[in-house]
Amino acid sequence: MRGTKANHLEGGIRVPFIARWPGIIKAGSHYPHPISTLDLLPTFYQVAGGNIETVNHIDGVSLLPYIKGDNNDRPHQTLCWKKENRAAIRDGDWKLLRFPDRPAELYLLNNDISEQNNLAYKKPEKVRELLQKLFAWEPTLDRPLWQLKRQYEGDAMKRMDTYRKPID
Repeated sequence: MRGTKANHLEGGIRVPFIARWPGIIKAGSHYPHPISTLDLLPTFYQVAGGNIETVNHIDGVSLLPYIKGDNNDRPHQTLCWKKENRAAIRDGDWKLLRFPDRPAELYLLNNDISEQNNLAYKKPEKVRELLQKLFAWEPTLDRPLWQLKRQYEGDAMKRMDTYRKPID
């Protein structure tokens, strides 16, 4: 797989996850669907006896029904990642990468786990669909505390739009 930590290629996103739970998880088993580290909190909470229905404002899902085999669906139909102005979205087995300096890339991971066959030019409707989902997700994110407040971005754009002559 291509990629490294801190990028959105599969080599940067896919991390091996090993779990041992005698009597619940069968030794040597393999789970085929992607999960998120955000799923660990609700899973551990439910395993400890907590009622997951009473927990508000968490992004993960409890993996307990998937671990026990009560639910064979994907825990997440869609997963998104963002770092600065780069982002990725995985919807089922489709994955779109958005970059600030080049066109988006599109991969069908069940046929191309190493992301070698960019399908963006062959599937523009899928690119548009995934970009729309990604753009709908991004405004729901909390702004990192170390970045400027969003209000300053609008002010910066107004200054940029009213700029008329270069400074000597």
